[in-house]
Amino acid sequence: MAALRSTVRALLDLADVGSGRARTTVVLTERGPRVVSCQLGAGEPVFTRESVPGRD
Repeated sequence: MAALRSTVRALLDLADVGSGRARTTVVLTERGPRVVSCQLGAGEPVFTRESVPGRD
């Protein structure tokens, strides 16, 4: 679970988000966790990935 937490924290750090609401969808693949989408607050998604190799 540390890999999941690290992946999400890295994404939020890149977006300069230190607090507040965020919804992040992460899938586990053979190559490790991959972010599928991220939505900050109640707004539109700021990141959406169409497909994830090893998952689709």
